[in-house]
Amino acid sequence: MDHGKLCQAESGRVWRRLVLALCLGLTFSLPFDADAGSLDLAQTAFAEGRFIDAARIAEDLGTPAGLMLAAQSLQVHGHFIAEGDQADLYLRQAIELAEEAVRVDPESAEAHVHLAAAIGRHAEAVGSFEASNRGYGEAIREAAEKALALDPELAEAHLTMGRWHAGVIDALGSFLAGMLYDASEDAALEHLERALELKPDSKTVLLESATGMLILDDGDAHARDLLMKGISMDSRNAAEALLHADVIERLETLGSNP
Repeated sequence: MDHGKLCQAESGRVWRRLVLALCLGLTFSLPFDADAGSLDLAQTAFAEGRFIDAARIAEDLGTPAGLMLAAQSLQVHGHFIAEGDQADLYLRQAIELAEEAVRVDPESAEAHVHLAAAIGRHAEAVGSFEASNRGYGEAIREAAEKALALDPELAEAHLTMGRWHAGVIDALGSFLAGMLYDASEDAALEHLERALELKPDSKTVLLESATGMLILDDGDAHARDLLMKGISMDSRNAAEALLHADVIERLETLGSNP
């Protein structure tokens, strides 16, 4: 990866990191010496919202866990914080890191989930037409199905699969989604509910499952109850805090009062 590009000045929403730090009671430190890095340091950086630091430290470890954390860090930063070309850069690099994690450990269900998540975020960024041209729909499903085959009890794999079905239906409509991709509302709900069964106390699973259900039916009372439960929970790290803020913004757009 080109670390020079990673160090380019962010355009736009640098202030969001400062606001996030204040909300979480966190402080920022100077960049770490990569040679002294460890997975613990990378995880701490990720939790505090220093996603670029986390990615740099984690990637330098060269382990499957490090590559997955690096991919997740850039995926979160690219989706929630960066803008324009910078966002595209980070999201593409997240895909590359997740692909490397899969190559290093092809039997890791988690690695395949991270790959699906990274591709999914880039698909959101480029839009449904470009995502289709790049074969992202098939790639996300393939990665999620591989994860489920490796670990049928992995909540994140069910969450990814459920969100995939919901996203395809949202982009194409039920008829075309079923005809072209074999996506269905029943499958979406089945996977989302299974993710909730496996991790009922996860803020991320609650919020992501609920928003997936609302894609299918924006008046779903069950989904809104799940959202309220997720919103009421404390954020465990900066990524969850960003997801929380994003969900609140979506609810306000829909005219709902959380």
